[in-house]
Amino acid sequence: MLSSTIIFRRLLFVDMDGTLIHSDTLWEQIIKVIRNPFLLPGLIFSVFQGKLAFKQYCLTHAGSLDPSILPYNQDVLKSIKQAKANGSTIILCTAALYDIAHNVSSYLNCFDDVLSSSDTINLSSFSKRDAIRQYANSEQFDYIGNSHTDIPVWNLSERAIIAKPEHGLVSKVEKSGITVHIVSKNTSFSNYVSIIIKQIRVYQWIKNALIFIPFLLAHIINYDVIIQSLCAFLCISLSASAVYIYNDLMDLDADRQHHRKKNRPLASGAFSIPHAFLFIPILIFSAYLLSVIYLSLQFTLLLSVYLLLTTFYSISFKKIAIVDVILLAALYTLRLIAGGIANNVVLSPWLLGFGMFVFLSLACVKRYTEVLLHADEHAKQIAGRGYTSSDGSILLNAGISSAMISILVLALYMNSTEVSKLYHNPLILWILCPIFMIWLLRVWLIAHRGNMHDDPIIFMAKDSFSYIMFSLILAVVLLAAL
Repeated sequence: MLSSTIIFRRLLFVDMDGTLIHSDTLWEQIIKVIRNPFLLPGLIFSVFQGKLAFKQYCLTHAGSLDPSILPYNQDVLKSIKQAKANGSTIILCTAALYDIAHNVSSYLNCFDDVLSSSDTINLSSFSKRDAIRQYANSEQFDYIGNSHTDIPVWNLSERAIIAKPEHGLVSKVEKSGITVHIVSKNTSFSNYVSIIIKQIRVYQWIKNALIFIPFLLAHIINYDVIIQSLCAFLCISLSASAVYIYNDLMDLDADRQHHRKKNRPLASGAFSIPHAFLFIPILIFSAYLLSVIYLSLQFTLLLSVYLLLTTFYSISFKKIAIVDVILLAALYTLRLIAGGIANNVVLSPWLLGFGMFVFLSLACVKRYTEVLLHADEHAKQIAGRGYTSSDGSILLNAGISSAMISILVLALYMNSTEVSKLYHNPLILWILCPIFMIWLLRVWLIAHRGNMHDDPIIFMAKDSFSYIMFSLILAVVLLAAL
């Protein structure tokens, strides 16, 4: 049953990982450790020494966690406040080590005591039950948990207060004759599917539509080309989603301090860290399977290059000023190259040049928007970036300059021999120059006014004017080809 009001007993023990916190502090520390590849052998070796040794290794090399940015379960906090108001003694009871538990307890300032794992005892399941039994000293108590490992504690307390229960937990507890009170419901299957879609950022797949541009501009349209392009689109999209998850894992702390990114599934705890580690290889394997079966070896090699570049970008390059925007532009251009390789279309150097400068301009928009959010903070380093709050003018100048250079490359392309071969009315293509100029300068004007979404892809997806511009571009190209 879902309980809005519970009469708590005098003693209330509260689990931490998965209950009080949507995430798991041990997994959070594991992420900090694996950021340093040199620590991985020691991490693996500690697994064979037992759970406590593993936890100690993570704590030693990752340090404690910042409790102010952890994703807390507000329903559980509400229950704690309710119990506190009724005079209950609240004890944080967790399998995490004391340093982690104590920091959380001190930050929340709502616990009267802390029971945690030590150098000799992993406080979980039966050991947690025994510790609570000793602490309660025959007095009745309540316990809020979420896991099957909490059942021995509930057997002792004679009723179960559950927050975000694991799959099958409620029915198993009820079968044992224990009264169940649910203070926080778990995510339904349909909602979790929505969370997965949000986590892999399907909306970002729109960027991979660049793969279709080479065969369209080459005026090669047939069934085989369309199928190959769709496969290439899926390969790049699945690979990108794997990198998005990896990037979110590496950026957990920074994302939780960001006004919008804190709501991402991983940062908010809606998508678990173990599931993230599971999805990454599944997505990458699916991408390579499609590539090997339906596309060429050359495309598979390019897919590997794309994965390496995006991974290195996530690990370090995104923290290096200027290098980050150039690499972002290169990754967009790589999508054009992928579309050409998928269909054996030779790409025009004009197209690559135009694309590189347009993408560089949009990459600068993305960073400029992030910097602008910190404009009031004097020369402050922006978390997870290589920029300070005073670097906006450099990005503004670089971005607008790149936009204008892209228009120049487009104008030079109009006089190339390739245009006369592909288009019956090439003069009509000159209309593209003012269209692109208006669109790009408008994007920058919106960004400069502080009205740009910090993700330009989301902005374009919701911007009706952009749809009008893209429709005009398509119309001009079709008219020139007739």
